[in-house]
Order: sequence, then structure tokens, then C-alpha cells
Amino acid sequence: MTLEPSHQIPSRLLLGVLAIGLWAAPLSTSAARTGGCVAADARHGAISVRSGDVEACVRFHKMMPGPFAGVDNVRLEVTRSGRHRRYTPPVVDGSHLEHPIAIRDLDMDGVPEVVFQWFTGGAHCCVEAWILTTSPGAYDVPDRRVFRDWADHGFTIRQLNAGGSPLELVSDDASFDYEFSSYAGHHSPPQIFNLVHGKLQDVTRSFPAVIRSDQRFALTQFRETVRAYPDEARGALAAYVADAYLLGRPAPAWASVRRLDRGPNPVRFRRALAAFLKQQGYVS
Repeated sequence: MTLEPSHQIPSRLLLGVLAIGLWAAPLSTSAARTGGCVAADARHGAISVRSGDVEACVRFHKMMPGPFAGVDNVRLEVTRSGRHRRYTPPVVDGSHLEHPIAIRDLDMDGVPEVVFQWFTGGAHCCVEAWILTTSPGAYDVPDRRVFRDWADHGFTIRQLNAGGSPLELVSDDASFDYEFSSYAGHHSPPQIFNLVHGKLQDVTRSFPAVIRSDQRFALTQFRETVRAYPDEARGALAAYVADAYLLGRPAPAWASVRRLDRGPNPVRFRRALAAFLKQQGYVS
């Protein structure tokens, strides 16, 4: 989870703990220890962030010594205007935490959300996150918890539109990861979300500039791959067509597929891609 990075550095290029460390590093500038959020002893840890009258504290047990040890028994405490509540997030034992908390007003309603993320471990999996959100003045009831598995792509928090508009959670569509190539050859279209009435809403089509940039990137990846690895190049070609659907111009993209594809069984590939895009909601 990062604040304000560029989508031009695709999250799929960052893997595992390295990804968590790089994405989360900017949060350290806003993190601050508070008197009530301290570790009980050397085998436990505590991390806190405060913004205005909102404080979040995560407490955990270290499963073994060392900086890369996994954690268990994770508890999250959120204080809003002096009202304190405890939550048990669905963190798998052995997960990793590194600068896991951000406090940002994602929906710009004047009440900041608490964003808590963790990394479950593995080469290509998984960043998971809770967004704790509430309405103005509704501090007497527990926050609504919005969970999402962001696969290994993770997400960034950005404001793509100026002028006080809601913040976006920017990621990639992980369903493309192994669908038409190996992981190394895949390309994933962007996915962009807003928090709307306590739910994540896909607003990707509202940002055509991001989509066009990704489509150019996918085409470049295809051209760099197709001669040596025509099968692998289909991973980028699939994302190129998906971006075209997001832009509302699929016909030219399909013409390009018929002209550029060098893999075996081209008709079968096009049928499989069309069925997949419909299944994933790219085709209305």
C-alpha cells in the first residue's frame, strides 16, 4: 500500500516481501508511536498511526526472532474521537506486517478510513487488506470492515482527479495472471476502485488516460516477446484487448489480434479470450 506512486510502474513487477516493503515505505513518515500502543515484551510487536482524532494500533505476536518473522494473534485497535474499539482481522498465521496502516479519507466525507494490510507470504500471493469505515457521527457502532484480496498485485492510494474528489485504490486485474501465458509473460489491465457507501466500486472506465497508457505498455510488451515466445506474448495481447473493451473500442483491437498473433491455434485462442473477457465483465 503506497501513497501517490505512478501507475506506470506496474505492481506486477514487484513480488513478495519486496513489494510490501517498497509500497509501504512512504507510510513511515506518518506513523507515530503513542503512549498506549506499545509491545508487551520482545516477542510481541505494536505499530500505530495517528491522524487528527483517529488512531489505529495493531498488536501482534512474533512467531520467531528476526526482522522477517511471520506474526500471529493479530489485533487491531481503532480510536475515533476518544471511542475505542478492538477488532480481530482475518490475518493468516505466518503473515508479514511492514508499515501496514494508513489513515486516509478515501471517500472524502470528512471521516478518515483506517486501511490495514498484510502479506500472507508466497512467491505470487497475497496482499490482503481491511478498510475500516464509518459515517460522520456514527462512532457509537463498530466500523464497517471491507475486505479484499489484492493477490500479489497489491494496491496504491492515489487521487487521480484533483479538486477534493475521492481517493482511488489503484491495482491490476489478477485474473489475467496465468490465463494466457506463464506468470512471467502475463500482463494485467488496470483496476481502479473508489469506496462508495462503504463498498469498493470498480471505476476503472472513468480513467481512460490510465487505460490507454496500459494498452500502449501491453502492446510494447507483446512486440518485445512475440518473435522468441509467441505463446507467451499472448498474455500481453489479452490485456491489450481487455483495455480496448474498457475504452469502448474493441473492434480495432480484435483486428490487431488477427494480424499480430503468431501462436498456435489462433481461432481457439480468440474464442477463449472472448469467453474469458465476457466472464470477467469486460464485455457488457
